[in-house]
Amino acid sequence: MNLKQLRYAVEIERTGSITQAAKNLYMAQPNLSKAVRELEDELGIVLFTRTSRGMEPTGEGIRFLGRAREILSQFDQLQDLYRPDTDTAIPLRVILPRMYFSPVLHNLLESPECTLLLDLVCHIRDATAAIQEVTDGESRIAVIRYPVSHEEYFLTQIRAARIPHKVLQELPFHLIVHQSHPLAALAEIPFPLPEYYTALLCENDLPFSPIPHKPIRTGPFRTVTLQDSMLLLELLGQLSGSYTLSAPLPRDLLLRRQLIQRPCPSAGMLREEVLYRGQESLTEEERLFLRLLQLRP
Repeated sequence: MNLKQLRYAVEIERTGSITQAAKNLYMAQPNLSKAVRELEDELGIVLFTRTSRGMEPTGEGIRFLGRAREILSQFDQLQDLYRPDTDTAIPLRVILPRMYFSPVLHNLLESPECTLLLDLVCHIRDATAAIQEVTDGESRIAVIRYPVSHEEYFLTQIRAARIPHKVLQELPFHLIVHQSHPLAALAEIPFPLPEYYTALLCENDLPFSPIPHKPIRTGPFRTVTLQDSMLLLELLGQLSGSYTLSAPLPRDLLLRRQLIQRPCPSAGMLREEVLYRGQESLTEEERLFLRLLQLRP
């Protein structure tokens, strides 16, 4: 038995689904199922039963998972307490949401306070994966973005992990189309759009997208799901009648692709938050990054 197996079991309990847990853990579902079976064989107990409501812990599973959460919490606290804070050669590692365009990164790199910064590593993650990585201690700073309508879902995870967090801003979804789109001339584009327009989605956004996701078919409604955000923007100019919903994008990025964006509050609001762990051991660059985030216009 090891810490990784404990995290697997706790994630299955949290999500109530092996499929969702595997997605959150970035691993194949059969591999996760195998890992749980091996853990159960080693313990000699059954941790979960499959019901119509999903994966539910057994009585023995509830007792085991309670202890597992305590062990993981203590391990994370110990890791934060003894993490070295004097090696300035450690790169500044941050997690950012998809399509994150902020003056913070530019200001950070040009700041005279950041002369010791040797390396900046940015990982792109959805909010659930970012929370998990900060919980696991794999990263100490993350900026997450999620629909305000799903506030309870995300805040429950953050509070359960006891991660310090701060709201940076709230902003409406923006609807983005090509200049040639039939609705581009409207001052305010209605939402939801008629079903004969094609919705472009990013794979990581599917569970929380205000666009209903249906497989591509020959009927009047279709969606196209992509992994690459920039490919999505390119496709807006190539696929007639296509559109996407996003956080607001920089004007020059849109102009280069002949795209326009309109605020679309009827699709909902987005919230950006910063998460951070081990504040006592943050490097100079990490502290600077947090200060810049919280002073952003």
